Amino acid sequence: KWKDEELDSISIEETPKYIDTIFDEQQQEILKKRNKSQLNPQHHNILFNRRLYNQSIEDFHDTIKYKRKLLSRYGIKSLDIPAGALWLTEEGIEDKMEYERAYNPHTLQEGWKILEEKRQNEEETIRLRDKEIGENLKKRFVWEKELQDKIAKKAEALRVAREKKSRLIDEVCRKLGFAVNPRDPKFQEALEKINIDLRIIMIM
Repeated sequence: KWKDEELDSISIEETPKYIDTIFDEQQQEILKKRNKSQLNPQHHNILFNRRLYNQSIEDFHDTIKYKRKLLSRYGIKSLDIPAGALWLTEEGIEDKMEYERAYNPHTLQEGWKILEEKRQNEEETIRLRDKEIGENLKKRFVWEKELQDKIAKKAEALRVAREKKSRLIDEVCRKLGFAVNPRDPKFQEALEKINIDLRIIMIM
């Protein structure tokens, strides 16, 4: 019937005449065909930053806590109840205040004072540590000299021991009249004899 009516070129784009003749099923079919992405309604809502579900699916979707989350994330249009129903009651406010008193018993000024004392203690600890490091750096040259002296003393003792061993081997070879391996039993026998003679000389 609307085809026989005279068309208004101004309002035709704003309100199509045939819109009233489309049933809900047809409207859903049109919307489905327009959805070229083939996304689920939930994913489509996520893409356009809208409420995930258009109606409550789980029991917790009807809780005040969940409604507050919807309000904070998607705005007042995402609610199906008045926003005023989400405000805290007097009892809820008292519970919050009691929780704050238990969780943070200090006032704001006291909290600042505690933080300032903590900062000063940390700075003092760092200052003392830096001072200790500086003093240790001053002693570094003394420690290096002591270490070098210790290494030199050990090297000298090792050199003396090697020379003593070399002289002892030469003495044994001279006693035997021929060169002998220090691991040879004859060398060990001659060495024992020399040690006995040395002990006798030291006693005398």
